[in-house]
Amino acid sequence: MIISRELISLGMQKQPERTEISVEIDGKRYSGSYSVSSGAVTVDSVHGGRKSTHVGASAEATARMLLREILQAAKDRGELKTDPK
Repeated sequence: MIISRELISLGMQKQPERTEISVEIDGKRYSGSYSVSSGAVTVDSVHGGRKSTHVGASAEATARMLLREILQAAKDRGELKTDPK
């Protein structure tokens, strides 16, 4: 069986580099990571993930915004416990 170089290279494509980020919500710091590929920013955390086209802002600023959205959704689901002030 002969396998072409193109097929071999498809399986060996480099994954986008992940960068760690963190944000503070209600006095507590939460972290996640993001990558940029084909003009889109993808953020992952233990509370979920989101992807957005990165337009008009830096990739890091977009990633922080997405992480905040992920955490707000987790808070709405009752997954984040916050201290009453």
